[in-house]
Amino acid sequence: MDIEIDKLDVSPLNVRRNVGDISELVESIRTQGVLEPVVVRRGGDRYEVIIGARRLAAAKEAGLKAVPAEVREITDAQALAQSLVENLHRGDLQLEERVDAYRKLQAADPEGCGTLYGLAKILGQRHPKIAQDFDAYAALEKLRPHGVQVVTRLQPEASERQRGEALPERHATMLEQAFSSVEGELSREDAETKYVELARTIAPLEREEAKRVLDEFKKYPERPPSELRDRALSAVGLELTLDRLTARRLDELTETTGKKSPSEVITYLVERAEGLGAPAPKERKLVDEIDVGAIECPLCEKRLRLLHRKPSGGKPSAKDGHRLEEIVE
Repeated sequence: MDIEIDKLDVSPLNVRRNVGDISELVESIRTQGVLEPVVVRRGGDRYEVIIGARRLAAAKEAGLKAVPAEVREITDAQALAQSLVENLHRGDLQLEERVDAYRKLQAADPEGCGTLYGLAKILGQRHPKIAQDFDAYAALEKLRPHGVQVVTRLQPEASERQRGEALPERHATMLEQAFSSVEGELSREDAETKYVELARTIAPLEREEAKRVLDEFKKYPERPPSELRDRALSAVGLELTLDRLTARRLDELTETTGKKSPSEVITYLVERAEGLGAPAPKERKLVDEIDVGAIECPLCEKRLRLLHRKPSGGKPSAKDGHRLEEIVE
């Protein structure tokens, strides 16, 4: 049905706070009209716009008196979910808009959306992405009082990033997760100061460079961010996944043996072991790994890939082993 614009109000449940630049949409509506109805629900003798706030604003500016609308009978929770899904598909909601909508939806429907998994299911999203949004928002709340903004999109060469005043969302997520991994190892005052310093340090960096700096921080949370950056960006040649204590010990050996890099230390230790008559390594049996699919940890909700390990060329059996690896989003 067509509804007069004067009877339409943007619902307070609409997740979009700012309609943004609608100049092109206004011109399109002037020439072709509103092609897709807005979605509304009744509110007395008026109507709340659940989906279509940008179309409504553009129609007003284009001088229309009425717009086509689809009237639905829906609850607050349904209205929130539909508005959020619509805008998530557009991909241009700001971090604060997304997290504010998540929280409102959880409050409106605690039984269905109380967990990240439930929230993701309702929205048709992957829950690791929603978890990342919450982590980035936690970083935003900690950094904003110190003049550092968390931004959705901004190129590395942007002046705000170069000055350490704007941190990309993905960097903010990694920063929050890195500090969670060393919780309790820094005093509250040191942690707050280092959080901001580290944010400013990684702000101008590409994502992979920022990750390397934060990996160094997880090994050496007590060291200055500038030193962590220099160590991370000068490291070359060796890609290993080591537990934290082993990684620290390897770094210490690099310093005490006078070698230039961890890879030189490993070469040195292997040569020494061979010189001492270390037994030759046993011949390793070839193993095939079959990707069984993704599973989810019920405690932390991380997604893991289950790999079935069987002798190469053989058939799978109950005697075979398994391996799990984390799925990195």
